[in-house]
Amino acid sequence: MNIKNYTSNVPVGTTINRIQNLLIEAKVNGISMEYGENQEVVAILFHVKLDRDYSIRLTANVNAVHDTFWSLYVGKDRTGKLQNGDEYVVYGRKRLKKSSFREQAERTAWKLQQDWVQVQLSLLVLQKVDFLQVFMAYLWDGKQTYYQSLKQGNLLALPAAS
Repeated sequence: MNIKNYTSNVPVGTTINRIQNLLIEAKVNGISMEYGENQEVVAILFHVKLDRDYSIRLTANVNAVHDTFWSLYVGKDRTGKLQNGDEYVVYGRKRLKKSSFREQAERTAWKLQQDWVQVQLSLLVLQKVDFLQVFMAYLWDGKQTYYQSLKQGNLLALPAAS
């Protein structure tokens, strides 16, 4: 499998603490967590003062990682659904259910996010990028990120290429 950190055994809480420490070193003004239905962290929100105050929302997209792990495991095999909604492989020797991949997906998704933040902040220290350039897609207005806003407008906010 060509996915970085796909075997990570670092607990999600440890990884999130590491991300927080990286952001603190980068002199952000505040950090908070957004929690999902099962009290799992779904986003890290932080604030930074540059030319003005900015809010940034980082997610790890655990569901996408979970779906990818399941898809790679299943391959071309047929799947079915249990009464509780969990998926399983109908035929063959594969005995794991989709839910079996959830914890690993959480660890991998957040570890990838930690690596990304660490690389971006390293580039910032080396003055190859600036803070806003790195985190622009994640700028948060309280409802959606800048990227989500652009995507909903079919990227119309971008200037036309000349």
